[in-house]
Amino acid sequence: MLRLIENKIILKLWTARIVSVFGDIFFDIFVTWAMYARFKDLKVIVYALGGSFVLKSMFAVFSGKITDSFSRRKIVMLTDIGSALIVSLFVLFNKLGSGYLAFFIFLFIVKTFLGSLFGNAYSAFFADNVKPGDFIKAQALISGSIRTINFFGAAAAGIMVAFLPLHWAVVLDAASFLFSAAVFYSLKNDIPAEETHKQRPAVDFSKYLDVAVLRQSWGFVESNILSNRFVLVFCGNVFLLNLVYGYIPNVFPYLLAQNSGYGAAYLGILRSTIAIGEVLGLAIVGKYGHRVSKCFIYGLFGTAVSLIMILVPIAPVATIIAAYFLYGLSDSVTQPYYSYFVTSLPSQVRGRMLGAVDMVVLIAAPIGMFFGEKIFSHSVHIGIIAFTAIIGIVLAGFIAGKQTRGIVADVQ
Repeated sequence: MLRLIENKIILKLWTARIVSVFGDIFFDIFVTWAMYARFKDLKVIVYALGGSFVLKSMFAVFSGKITDSFSRRKIVMLTDIGSALIVSLFVLFNKLGSGYLAFFIFLFIVKTFLGSLFGNAYSAFFADNVKPGDFIKAQALISGSIRTINFFGAAAAGIMVAFLPLHWAVVLDAASFLFSAAVFYSLKNDIPAEETHKQRPAVDFSKYLDVAVLRQSWGFVESNILSNRFVLVFCGNVFLLNLVYGYIPNVFPYLLAQNSGYGAAYLGILRSTIAIGEVLGLAIVGKYGHRVSKCFIYGLFGTAVSLIMILVPIAPVATIIAAYFLYGLSDSVTQPYYSYFVTSLPSQVRGRMLGAVDMVVLIAAPIGMFFGEKIFSHSVHIGIIAFTAIIGIVLAGFIAGKQTRGIVADVQ
């Protein structure tokens, strides 16, 4: 591991990634909490987060094509500079008044796209300029660093947002993105073959709008997805669950933070708590993940229990934190179902089928956010009961289904 850090390129890329990850976490909490605090309406969070989910599903393919068509180092630099600019614009319009809600949401959605583009370009650039063996080891180092930041970064960001003046929060967040851009600029002299993108074929985006291509794509969906019962059951299960997963970890914490009186600090703690639960859940999956059906069943049961814990009359802060820890753990424990689904798809069409499935699944999250906000604004109890019922329906159907209740993955 020390040898990796001694590599100047790996050290720079590792440093840039760590700083930019904290910038993303800080941005998510800082901007969304500031929007919620100004407008006092959860619809703002729903529109911002929901729009970002829709954008991710629409532009997942295009971001990859952009990465393959231009200098990856320059893409990373431009996305970092763009992120810093968005933070600054957000604060400018925040001072001007509350008449710019649509622009606030637009900025947040654009930042989401920039983040997706950054991730693709960063990974591709890293792989281009590091030996395969070093790349695998470096990715493990970076993944471990990111998990550590996720543990503590959200809580730290929430506390900083709660106590730092607005202009200092802006400076810190923008500086994190500019630092990453500066690191990539400094790599210009370290990478002798930076412009290898010129050797890659240009992408013709017009073909995606061709009627014949669209008709062919629909035929693929009809023959490979709509006629496959196993795929349809998976899509139905995950679509229903994402109605819950869209609202509970992404929107509901804002309402809890506001009602708690602790504000952004509490929001950050809840985010960190989920991350800690997810990592522990992944450890469980590492040992028992081959028991796909049992993991999914226990994971759904744990998720239902975590929601019911929130229904405890006048639930203390500790109970809510414990509920979100259990939620994160349970969510990770359900992941083998997705992994098994991926490996069960025919290899020759796996990529296209996953793309189609992901679009269906991702669109469920903003739907859950929208209806969740409507229901929870009327009654938290009714909302929790409704979401628990959805989980119960999926659980009952999964246990009753012949194709799903006894799945055990092969272990070599």
